[in-house]
Amino acid sequence: MPDWRTQIIESFVPGLHPLTLVDDPDALFSEEMLIRALEEKGFTLMAYTDAVSFRYLFERDYRPAWDVGAPVNIVLIVQGDAMEGLPFDILSKGEHFSFGLDRLFPFLSASVLSHVDRAILDSLYDDELCNKKQRLGENATKDYILEHGYHIHTDMILNEASLLRLLIRFHYRGMALPSLLIERVVESFKQKGRFGDWPLKEIFSHSRIFFDFLQERWPLFLAHELEGSVKRETIEETILSYSGSPILPFGHEDIRVYMDNLFMEGYLKPVLCGESKTADKWYRCGIESSAMTDDLKRERLMERILEAIPKQDCRYSEWISFARKWAQLLALVYTGPYGTALPGSLFEKIETAFCQWIQKHYKTLINEPPNTPAMLHHLPRKLSRVLEEKQAQKIALIVLDGLSLDQWITIRGGVMHPEGRYRMDESACFAWVPTLTSVSRQTIFSGKVPWDFPSSINTTNREEKLWHQFWEAHGLKRMQIAYKRGLGDGNAKDVLDEILHPQNTKALGLVVDKVDKIMHGAQLGAPGMHNQIAQWVGTGFLDGLFQYLLELDFQIWLTSDHGNIECRGIGKPNEGAMAETRGERVRIYASETLRDTVAESYPGSRCWNPVGLPENYYPLLFSNRDAFASKGSTLVGHGGISIQEVIVPLVKIERR
Repeated sequence: MPDWRTQIIESFVPGLHPLTLVDDPDALFSEEMLIRALEEKGFTLMAYTDAVSFRYLFERDYRPAWDVGAPVNIVLIVQGDAMEGLPFDILSKGEHFSFGLDRLFPFLSASVLSHVDRAILDSLYDDELCNKKQRLGENATKDYILEHGYHIHTDMILNEASLLRLLIRFHYRGMALPSLLIERVVESFKQKGRFGDWPLKEIFSHSRIFFDFLQERWPLFLAHELEGSVKRETIEETILSYSGSPILPFGHEDIRVYMDNLFMEGYLKPVLCGESKTADKWYRCGIESSAMTDDLKRERLMERILEAIPKQDCRYSEWISFARKWAQLLALVYTGPYGTALPGSLFEKIETAFCQWIQKHYKTLINEPPNTPAMLHHLPRKLSRVLEEKQAQKIALIVLDGLSLDQWITIRGGVMHPEGRYRMDESACFAWVPTLTSVSRQTIFSGKVPWDFPSSINTTNREEKLWHQFWEAHGLKRMQIAYKRGLGDGNAKDVLDEILHPQNTKALGLVVDKVDKIMHGAQLGAPGMHNQIAQWVGTGFLDGLFQYLLELDFQIWLTSDHGNIECRGIGKPNEGAMAETRGERVRIYASETLRDTVAESYPGSRCWNPVGLPENYYPLLFSNRDAFASKGSTLVGHGGISIQEVIVPLVKIERR
């Protein structure tokens, strides 16, 4: 079946031109399925960001073949006005193409279409409509996208049950609707006179607000079910943060099927209830006294996890969604009764699937657009857009060194308050491989790929300079930028006073290394890590840090440079001075031959293709739970490519 990619792919013929220059105004060549298709045809895609980086890579990897006339099949992706600044030897020999949304979707308004996630484009393409000359107007384009791309038919949403079903399905799948489409949905309902008292804009925009909206109404629903009705006085005395019907149709057959998952996977929390005769009721999943035992919940989650393991050619977003469910199960296990464990076969099945996927598709993530950061180096560009578009006046980026997704769940439970002082929008993204602090954390503060900082690849001492360089290049003055690391104890205000200027600072970068210190001293494995992290959260430092920054009107973004995994030692290589870096989960070699020689002695290790890494930097790492440590020892480490090390939390925190 033809799709929008076909028009692009058919334009590229291997061996016809050594270099193809592509003007890509709408970032279509960052779409992962298009990248895969072109690479399967033998093309290498390079994004042109600046002359220095391009020249370094070109001279290192492609110049020898270029000079002897060998086919190199490079596709150089250029955006904005950068085409005019390309070197003459590149411009003169490259074949030129231009692909934009207006050409591929001539029947839709390009200004509207540009806001849509590229993954949605597949469902919007219509070969017949492309051949018609008539272009839809902006509102008609919005309606077409809502109907065909997001399956939102406002004409068919006639009651609260159908609206609730749409919203649950939408947020449970982690979908995001562009603001201009949200405005169209709200406008459409308003014109139809429906749901006027619902906070539609808020619950479509933010998954956390939507689930908070459900959470505060759940006790009223239970009271209605158990008592047969709810007195008006009870409703009026209940403090609701959001407008809308106080009693929602949770019991409707289209809604009830979702509720068990929402409570089990942590989207909603069971509440206390005085009624004990609920054993045979469907809503017992949301009653704390009647909720499933941890053993049963663990068993049910394991079943769902096994069913949800993504396929080999899936999009990266499916692994993000899976990782969050996997983290929920791990947090339940590691914070449960001591001695509980998951079967090794489950870990093996998940890590094998993830390893196969990441080795094949990891490089396609590098040039994803920063609107929804897929990798850590996208985050600074995302934050710069937040400031440019005035979505916030100030940005604070907090990096919790070494924090895994399951440990974030423990932290979140410790800093969330009954009064709900924070609003957290949670997601996740990919760390850099190898998942070493010096590699991955520098990408966060620089917004660059590791090959751009080869001289500091083994240290974190240039982070502050890289942070300043990024923001100064994006229009901030030096006095508006601040950075501090080594945080985790004391009073947040006192700790930050020396670097923070409340009236001037607009971009604040912070490194909290407490979790990393706990990890390197961990003697009781993953459960001990969770226990110590919970104790640290109880000291109040993180809560105080959030409160202080929010009082100063900072929008907070929290992430991690890498996660960690409980692993077992299988012995240390006897390699003398061969390795440049010696970690428990990764060894770095200056020679591919040296690395491959050591790999032969460790069949479970992986020779990682140095994607985005500097010259003479060859990692040997683990994808399973093994470690370069004393045989039989148990430790918590990082550096490999397990899902727990690579996919890290990404959280936006604001005041309610």
